[in-house]
Amino acid sequence: MNTFERFKRALLRHTYSLVVVFFLIFILGYSLTLFNLTDPFSLLIMFSTIVMFMGQVLLLSPFGFTYPFYTFSFTEAIFISVLIWLSSHMPFSELAVLIFFVVVAALIAVPLTIHWLTKKRIGTIPMIPIFSIFFFGLLIALSNAETLPRTSYDSLFLLANVLFILTSIFGLNIAYRTMMLNRELKINDRNQYLRKTKDDLLKKHTSTDAHADIDLLIYYLSSSLDSFVYGDFDRSYMDAFKIIDNKGRAFKTIYTFLMKEEQWKHLKGIRNNLSHARITEGKKEETEEELQKLKEIKKKLFRETLGILKIVRFQLIDAALKNK
Repeated sequence: MNTFERFKRALLRHTYSLVVVFFLIFILGYSLTLFNLTDPFSLLIMFSTIVMFMGQVLLLSPFGFTYPFYTFSFTEAIFISVLIWLSSHMPFSELAVLIFFVVVAALIAVPLTIHWLTKKRIGTIPMIPIFSIFFFGLLIALSNAETLPRTSYDSLFLLANVLFILTSIFGLNIAYRTMMLNRELKINDRNQYLRKTKDDLLKKHTSTDAHADIDLLIYYLSSSLDSFVYGDFDRSYMDAFKIIDNKGRAFKTIYTFLMKEEQWKHLKGIRNNLSHARITEGKKEETEEELQKLKEIKKKLFRETLGILKIVRFQLIDAALKNK
């Protein structure tokens, strides 16, 4: 492997890390021109501002530590934007302070509650991180848009607030699911994990049939991981099941592992119910009992999907790489 190829592979492996570092340096450099480094309070504000901006940037990454950063970014963006907006509308007084804290508490508590109730159930779209950054910038800009007429300024600020909050709920869900996925599978970056897994398996298995199976396995696994992060648990589970189908013999050119009959029946039962629901979707063929059973499965699908992905990671892929 020549030097250029090695550099390209290293760049691919660390793309997100390099992007995060670049933005961190940029934001830090810009902040140094705005804040007084000899004042502790100014340093605290500078640090909070950097974390706030980084929380938005990190949502583009597959890192598990994004969740606390993004949560902080969301809460601080609401706090700062409402503070600036309210200070331009009301003179400082005890009533203004009370109104400020009530409004901020409501604007933060309601989305966080919705996030907590929907993080394991409601899906989203891949473009949410981009929307979050856009509405974040719009919200900060409109909090003190003095060049606009007052009526337009207030209306746009209110609209930006609503759009940012709605987007942030989905962003929080994505960040939470990424954190849980990385924690359960013991990975830092799912994209890097997929590349490394493929490279390691290709080195270990040299036959043409095995290479075709490796490509297919990585395809299903990639789809399953991405679907989980974006809340499509049905698809995530189904793609993961394809990897362990036939009691762990679906990819026998790579590795075959033994699965207990009881465990296999449980996993297959969930697959069958999800498949049946897709086939009969929009029809009235399901009985009340089947519908109730499907609802119960859907409630537990977040954990069940993590469970089957752990089987793929530890019982198939890790075992295949360790097998001599």
